[in-house]
Amino acid sequence: MKENIALIREVHHNLDLRLAEEEAVAMLKKIELEQLADKRQRDCSNLEKFYVMLIRAVMCDAQKILIRLPFSIIDSIVDPNELLDNIKKLEVQKEFIFLDTIANKSHYDKISDQKVVIDAL
Repeated sequence: MKENIALIREVHHNLDLRLAEEEAVAMLKKIELEQLADKRQRDCSNLEKFYVMLIRAVMCDAQKILIRLPFSIIDSIVDPNELLDNIKKLEVQKEFIFLDTIANKSHYDKISDQKVVIDAL
């Protein structure tokens, strides 16, 4: 998966492959998923794939990251605070926007971060 993440930095910032992969592994380590570095996509759970997609988004230059229907991808997260904690561990200065349906509003009821605003569609 490190190649999948590193591709963003290689293409958009002309970063050397080795350096881009080192950055990818460093990001995986921040959320304690460094074991994914050498895995193939087919060997990853939906949750692991989600975090790889999240890190890829973080590697882009965009300051806002839209996460659309996260619970349709990551059915194994029961507590959304885990997701928010991992986003914080990535230590990036970006705005994360969760776009979800009213049917999934109950997933967000447990959020303890007062900075998070919940408004169902």
